Amino acid sequence: MTEPAIATSEPVDTPAPAQRGKPAPPAPTAAAPTAPSWLAFSALAWLLLSLLVNRTAFTPGSADFNLALAAVALPGLVQASLVAGVAVSLFTTGWLDARGNAPATGVRFAAGIGAGLFAGAVATSAALLVFGVPAGAGGVLALTVGLAGALGGALGAFSVRPLLRTGVIAALSVMVLAFVAHRFSDQLLRLFGDDGTPAGRYAANGWVAFTLSVVSGVTAGLLAFWRLRALSRQVGQTPRWPLYLLAGGAAGLMLAVAELFTRLGAPWLLSMASTDVTGDQLFESIAADSRLNTSLVVFFVGAITALVAFGRTLPKATADPA
Repeated sequence: MTEPAIATSEPVDTPAPAQRGKPAPPAPTAAAPTAPSWLAFSALAWLLLSLLVNRTAFTPGSADFNLALAAVALPGLVQASLVAGVAVSLFTTGWLDARGNAPATGVRFAAGIGAGLFAGAVATSAALLVFGVPAGAGGVLALTVGLAGALGGALGAFSVRPLLRTGVIAALSVMVLAFVAHRFSDQLLRLFGDDGTPAGRYAANGWVAFTLSVVSGVTAGLLAFWRLRALSRQVGQTPRWPLYLLAGGAAGLMLAVAELFTRLGAPWLLSMASTDVTGDQLFESIAADSRLNTSLVVFFVGAITALVAFGRTLPKATADPA
């Protein structure tokens, strides 16, 4: 004899009518980290510092001297403007991505170039306020530095955000090291054998430049490796070795691109002098070759350093037991 079924008030595991047939929400995915505001702020602060330091060196009433001084200061300003353009563009496009819907490619590049132009406009405004140089020279400074910022903005709009972020950090470190070395140039020259003669100073200057390039490359490569590894962990990805190679050499690539703008603007500035500037032109030619060599050394040393650091993190192969 079976017992009669007893009705209970316990809940039954059946979906509610309103929830039947409703698809489950997709699992959340790790979003790519946006560029932090401190990176854009640091790049802009370095640009403003470079402008301020160089602006105070100009003296009213010495037009030709100031033209030569502007040609010497132009490489650092172009480098700072290019890096600031990349950093501000990364922040702007990252802010657009964080709003939800990814912008179209055209909108993304327009926003990036606009952000780079903003960084270039900061430098342009300061360049136009330089005292003691002809109006045309101020325009050349403004145009060269502004275009470098716009190009940096276009680079920052590409989708390789972790690579560009590490490149900006590495490039900032290289520029800071160059600034510190310039401030202590006399002590460094004596350390590397400057005996007061032209030949001794030339040889010591070459050793200082080479040593600074190697140290800058190692620093850039290590910073790029550490930052790229940290950013990859945030998004749960494992980059392959080519990305570490490019990240380590990104600072050198930025310096090389900036050198292209410098080689267009510096001779233009010197051509505006009213006196013979053959010596200044020769000095600028030697300095341009030295800067190009520096960018190449930073690129190769940085890339190799980052690649070696990545290789040290790989698991060691174990021999099969016999």
